[in-house]
Amino acid sequence: VIAEGVEEEAQVEYLAAFDCDAIQGYFYSKPLEFEDALAIVDKKFPV
Repeated sequence: VIAEGVEEEAQVEYLAAFDCDAIQGYFYSKPLEFEDALAIVDKKFPV
């Protein structure tokens, strides 16, 4: 199950309590341009 539109910590906690597989929304980040998203991934997982 993927939850989208999550904007508040209480929503994250609620979904985690019900073993939601993935959560996305403004709570984590606003929409990003491809290059900005790639920079985040490269920083977290350097090759």
